[in-house]
Amino acid sequence: MSQLAEAAGMTRAGLYKALSGAGNPSLANTMKVAKALGYRLALVPDRQGDRQGDGGN
Repeated sequence: MSQLAEAAGMTRAGLYKALSGAGNPSLANTMKVAKALGYRLALVPDRQGDRQGDGGN
């Protein structure tokens, strides 16, 4: 966990807090952790043809 926190540019305590059940990590911190794990976050359209609403839901 210490290595992940360092790679994400966070403190170990901050990482534990963000990932705890009571945590509410920011998008920025979520992206940092994903990048440190070798992933990236991306937003993709729910449907290719629907670009104006909630996808019909």
